[in-house]
Amino acid sequence: MSPAIDRHHRDEALAVLFCVSRWRLPAQVWNDVATAVGILASALASGDVDAAEAAIVDLEMLSDDRAGGIGQPSDEPAPPQVRDISVYLIHSLGGDTQDDADEAVGGGQDTSNG
Repeated sequence: MSPAIDRHHRDEALAVLFCVSRWRLPAQVWNDVATAVGILASALASGDVDAAEAAIVDLEMLSDDRAGGIGQPSDEPAPPQVRDISVYLIHSLGGDTQDDADEAVGGGQDTSNG
């Protein structure tokens, strides 16, 4: 990936990409997810921080927490193409463990009160 992508955007991308593989969505929503993941891949490859951030926001808006009708019997796991690109991007960004996912989701910040 391009060095132009800073740690903050790397962590945001990792967080959403780790989540994508766990989503269950209606088939038509997966088409939009595939488009957004493709845009994110291009943005990361070119170092376009603004496009990466926009794609991350798009993915967050498509998440199974936000998409309507979630939990329907017709919901499907990530299609192989989406899953494969997401895994490739996770590895390209240097993330490959659950610890990386937890850090990305939590922003690597200490949330304790002590």
